[in-house]
Amino acid sequence: TATGRPGIITSEVVPHGATVIDAGTASENGVIRGDIEPSVYERDDISITPRIGGVGPLTVAAAFDNVLRAARARTQQQASDA
Repeated sequence: TATGRPGIITSEVVPHGATVIDAGTASENGVIRGDIEPSVYERDDISITPRIGGVGPLTVAAAFDNVLRAARARTQQQASDA
């Protein structure tokens, strides 16, 4: 999910056996919340990203990976242009 609307994904719309990745954040009364309604986290029949940490560390890792790939590609291009 990445709707940016706090609690929009309810337990009723998440099927049995689902994998839920909550990448959305929104502020509600000054509190940062995800798209997933808190009751969904209580289910034991689904896989779901953790509330704290969530996909943030993966997002940072992917960003660094992309920066390194771009830098290597640029270096290789500059070497071939020389």
